[in-house]
Amino acid sequence: RKTVELSPPDIGRLWLGLGGAELAAGNIEAAIDALDRAAALMPGDPSVRDALARARQVRAERLRRRYEAAIAADGAGRHEDAIVLYREILEVQPDHPPTLFNLGRALVTVGRPGEAIEPLRHGLGLREDPRARALLEQITR
Repeated sequence: RKTVELSPPDIGRLWLGLGGAELAAGNIEAAIDALDRAAALMPGDPSVRDALARARQVRAERLRRRYEAAIAADGAGRHEDAIVLYREILEVQPDHPPTLFNLGRALVTVGRPGEAIEPLRHGLGLREDPRARALLEQITR
């Protein structure tokens, strides 16, 4: 048997390759994780920096489209669909006050005010919003 020794840049290039493959497959979070590992092993490497920027841009665009779809579903009265989309967004971006407030409002709209308390409180802990505050006060009386 032969032992192969890899230096940190060698391992970094492996993470970079995995990140690129995950990005191409549409697995954005896995891509970002792999690319973050590559960046830790190859600080300042422009190819890692560019790949990570691309992956983050793809994630941001996906979140924006999902948020727009959630708002459209909510506006069309498809509140359960909107709730699913809001929760998917929060899995990736848990501290996004507009999504937290919209989730809370949608939950109240479909008759699940108990589930709305946590997202409303979380959102208000991040940013004050008079309408969200009033809704929270209304459902916790």
